[in-house]
Amino acid sequence: MTKAEYISMAANTISSSPYPDAEKCTMTMLLKMLVKNDKKKTDYTEDDFNDALLESLHFDSANDCKNLRKLLGLPITKGLRYMKRDGNGFTPYKIKAYEIINWYADSGSASLKLTYENGENHPLPILSDYFSHMQKASFEKDIQEQNIE
Repeated sequence: MTKAEYISMAANTISSSPYPDAEKCTMTMLLKMLVKNDKKKTDYTEDDFNDALLESLHFDSANDCKNLRKLLGLPITKGLRYMKRDGNGFTPYKIKAYEIINWYADSGSASLKLTYENGENHPLPILSDYFSHMQKASFEKDIQEQNIE
């Protein structure tokens, strides 16, 4: 089957699963990413689908997979942090887990619910693009430059 047929079959299978909508959307996005990143492959079999489906199912907020982090633009190996504005600077808070609350298909972004290392939840959802930017070493400098202009 072609890539388009493969993605369609995967999306239909996932949409009929008993998972919540946000998880269904996440699994679909992961499958699309796996297919998109495999540029050499043009023909897919049911075994490919089953392997990719199993891989997309292996994520949760406590044990997120590298594909989900890639999809959200988050670092794959280092711990995540939330940078809270504190006066003129920022204080980093380690993140224990994150949960996808909503996907925005047009932009490919998501709303995330964050849980700090101490178990407290961040009070509001955060856009995945902004959270991804927080992980960069240049985050504070970038924010300060934006405030100057």
